Amino acid sequence: MKQRIENGDAPLIIDVRDESEWEIGHIAIAHNIPLRKLEEFAPQMSKTAEIVVHCRTGVRATKAMHILISLGFTNVQNLTGGIVAWAREVDTAVNV
Repeated sequence: MKQRIENGDAPLIIDVRDESEWEIGHIAIAHNIPLRKLEEFAPQMSKTAEIVVHCRTGVRATKAMHILISLGFTNVQNLTGGIVAWAREVDTAVNV
């Protein structure tokens, strides 16, 4: 996904962590929509857009993925390992 971000071809990246976690560190192009607000913001997103959800390690993102799919979203993925894996394997400048 890092290459896609650099090429300007990134999917919609949604960070479902709480605002306080987001402030510690996040993927630069991600949008912060906490899990508890996801259903409220869902109508503003295209149901056919490629969406990648993430949280700290994957638990909340898995819930978010299932919520979006149940709402009719057709192209939703979970960022494996969450922001912790991203910070460890892709961008060590991101705080977690």
